[in-house]
Amino acid sequence: MHPVRSRSAFTLIELLVVIAIIAILIGLLLPAVQKVREAAARMQCGNNLKQIGLGCQTYHDTVGFLPPSRIADHYATWATLILPYIEQDNGFKLWTLTNQYYQQPLTAQQLQVKTFFCPSRRTLGALSTSGDNPDNGFPAAQHYPGALSDYAGVSGNAGSYPGANPTWYDGPFGNGTIIGADACTNSTAARIASFRGLVPLTAVIDGTSNTFLVGEKQVPRASLGVGVGDGSIFNGDHEWNYCRWVGPGNGLSTGPTDTTSWTIRFGGSHTNIVMFVFCDGSVKAVSTSTDTTTLGNLATRLGGEVVSLP
Repeated sequence: MHPVRSRSAFTLIELLVVIAIIAILIGLLLPAVQKVREAAARMQCGNNLKQIGLGCQTYHDTVGFLPPSRIADHYATWATLILPYIEQDNGFKLWTLTNQYYQQPLTAQQLQVKTFFCPSRRTLGALSTSGDNPDNGFPAAQHYPGALSDYAGVSGNAGSYPGANPTWYDGPFGNGTIIGADACTNSTAARIASFRGLVPLTAVIDGTSNTFLVGEKQVPRASLGVGVGDGSIFNGDHEWNYCRWVGPGNGLSTGPTDTTSWTIRFGGSHTNIVMFVFCDGSVKAVSTSTDTTTLGNLATRLGGEVVSLP
């Protein structure tokens, strides 16, 4: 009597069935993994904005006003000024605030700050590829690559109180919270050395919980690092790189591929929402379908509106 031999291999049909089952499981798991990753990225983005908001508040508590969008044309921005308050004091010490961005050492221009990057869009290491050129020809008309950011200050709804001079939307008469310092109107060496911001929290008449401070700025995937909208976050030469406005005529971008007026708009890489930190330090996800009147009301600090997000 011969012993019974056991099978030592799968048949072709059994192997195909196993492969099919594995493929189905991968197909089911992949969307779930992507959702988990996006949820984690969205949480990190919110944490970044929370840290930026706290940095702005601590800066305010130290000097008596919110960080200005820029000290003056060509000089340091709000992102430079809050560095000591987001655990980047060593990076801040690289800067000489009485010098233009273009006169700073390379290490200051290209300082990488993880808090300034949304992981849904990019990671550390990116520099501007164009656009950081001095428009006054000083010190030399060339590109000075600088560090980037996925966040921008909210300068208002492009309106002004009580007038507009200069006419930049982040000018010192802007109606938002992140606007130019007093030195913007008279950029003498003495005025720059003793600059002051123009927005204490007491000037946020609409309420700190109802007023935007900083939000995700729109940068289409094809325009990452392009310096008309995504130039160095530290360069106060071109306002569209470090602050934006929102309101009637300028809503939120709908997603990472939306190129409509992207250089002045807020927008993120999250599905159907854009993240903002408010003046009270709270972080909220704002629907991309929010009407522009509501957005404009949230962007202004003393319009007297009663605002509620949907």
